[in-house]
Amino acid sequence: MPKDFSILSARFDPLPQPLGPGWVMRVTAQTRNIRRIAFPFVARVADQEINFLCLGLEGEFFQGYLKRVPQAGDRLFVGYNRADTPTSIVYQPLAVA
Repeated sequence: MPKDFSILSARFDPLPQPLGPGWVMRVTAQTRNIRRIAFPFVARVADQEINFLCLGLEGEFFQGYLKRVPQAGDRLFVGYNRADTPTSIVYQPLAVA
C-alpha cells in the first residue's frame, strides 16, 4: 500500500452554522501524491474521523468536516483504509485578541 504522500499544511475553519449532519468545522489540507487506489484515503483528528472527505484530482489537497471542534494539541492522522499515519499537523485554536 503506497505511503509516499505528504501532508504539507492544514487549515481548520469553524463554520458559522452547523452544516449537513451537524458538522461544525471544515478541514482543508494541502497535500502531495494522494492516490486514488482500491483502498480509500481517510483522515482523522485525534479519535475523530473527518467526514465527507473530498480529494483533489491531482492529489494536491483534501477537504472534509468534523462534528466536534478538536482539543488544542489534537494531531491529524491520515492513511489508506486506516488513518494510522501521524502527521506534523496539530490543531491549535485561533487566539482571540
